[in-house]
This record gives sequence, structure tokens and C-alpha cells, in this order.
Amino acid sequence: MPGFDVKTLSDLSDQLKAWEAAFIGPSTHKRFERAATWTVDEIVKGIAVGMREAMGEALDNPTPWTARAFQYTRSLGKAKTLADGVASDVYALPDQSIVLKYLMGETGENERLPGDVGPARDKILIPNFKNLAHARGVRANSYGNLPSGALASIARDAETYTRSTPSRWGVWKGMINVKGSPVLAYIARPPRVRARVGGTTVFASQRGQRAVPYTVNSDLPRILFFAVDRARYTPVLQPYWVRLQEEGIKRIPGIMAAELADAVAYQARQGRMR
Repeated sequence: MPGFDVKTLSDLSDQLKAWEAAFIGPSTHKRFERAATWTVDEIVKGIAVGMREAMGEALDNPTPWTARAFQYTRSLGKAKTLADGVASDVYALPDQSIVLKYLMGETGENERLPGDVGPARDKILIPNFKNLAHARGVRANSYGNLPSGALASIARDAETYTRSTPSRWGVWKGMINVKGSPVLAYIARPPRVRARVGGTTVFASQRGQRAVPYTVNSDLPRILFFAVDRARYTPVLQPYWVRLQEEGIKRIPGIMAAELADAVAYQARQGRMR
């Protein structure tokens, strides 16, 4: 995940240096260092909290796991002096960043390839939740995602070419035609039932054999998943990331002034600050 960009780091440094030039003195050096570190800590905290809130605006019903992705670390009490560096940081947790990386960046749409993230290695599988519920009783969870283990169960059935029964849909994996192009898909085969005409079961027989009922599909085959070679995502979180950094820079004077209120007032009376 991206950190502070170069422009933001430059603005942050310039603002702190401006405060240092106006405020610093032999008797106030440590106080300024503490205030500067606290200020940076508050900025990264604000960005992390802001990004968590942005999840609810930019994403459709994000899971709690996704929403807590952005975290921050403080420098106060760790660096002995400003010369040691202020190591405050805002970042996304490693597991969540694997997913959120597609929603960040400044180069237009991001491309996801098979194997980048998700259970499928060779293809990206797109679920059809309406058909999954109808044929397999599989419904999206409260966050609109596929329940854990659902794809693995269907894939196992497809590998063994599970046949339909009067009460269960079978599954197979094969190619279908979508807008003139072959597409790999997991397809549910409907249960087979006895054929009936006018309330009478239709029988078939051959010479010397007992008549047996015809069986027909009780429904149409249903596509459960179809596969694509790549997917594209708009970096919807990037504008929030940029805006929160810009707002953080603007907060520096207010945070510094609050931290150095007494000393600022004293130095203003002495004519050292305007």
C-alpha cells in the first residue's frame, strides 16, 4: 500500500521547519521536539481514522475485516530527538492490503490477474448468486460475499461430475458460449423427473423388456460461476487518501499551536512570533 507521497513529506517537513525557525530557542528545544512529534502522530492518526470511515463511503457494505485495514503507529516516546527521525506511520494491514491494492493508485484502472488474490489460480471466477441460491441453496453472506467453502464444495462436485438426482442438482465444469466467445463455467444440472403428459406418466419400452418411465430435466441448467482471464478495478479509495494527506498538512498550525500554547503566547509577548 502507498505511504505518504513525496509532495506530502516535503510539505510536512517545510511546515515543521517554519515552526522551528519561529519558535526554537535554547530553553524550548525539547518542548518543540515533543510538539512536532505529537503533531505528526496526530496527522497519521487522522489519516488512518479517515480511511476507515472512507471504506463505508467508497465500498458497498465492507466487512469489519476490510474496514479495520488502516492502522497507524506513533513516534512520541520512541525517538529521542528530531534528528533520530519521526517514524509515525499510517499503513494497511498486510492481508487486507492484498485486496485493497486494487482500489489505490494514480494510474487509472488496476488490473487483477488470476492467482493475484482469491481461491482460483488459473481463472477469476464470477459468481451468479441468483443461480447459486436456486440450485445449491448458497446465498451471499451479510456483506455480499460468497460463504467460506462454497466454491470448494462446488469444485469438488464438478471434478467428480456429480450427477443429478430427483432431489439434487448435479454440477459440471465446461465451456459455454457468451456473446460468441467460449467461456469456462461451473454449471448446475437440474434434477431429473418422470415425464408426464396430462397427468399420466409417459413410459418407454423395447420389445421383450419391461416399460420404464421417461425422465426429463425439471428445470434449465444454471450457470453458477463463469471464469474471466482478468478483472479491472477503479481506485476508488485513492481520492480519499490524497485528500486526507492534504487536510493533515493544513492541520499542522492548529495542532502545533495547541501543543505550544503557553510558550507561543510568551514568545508572542516578547515579539518573537507574528
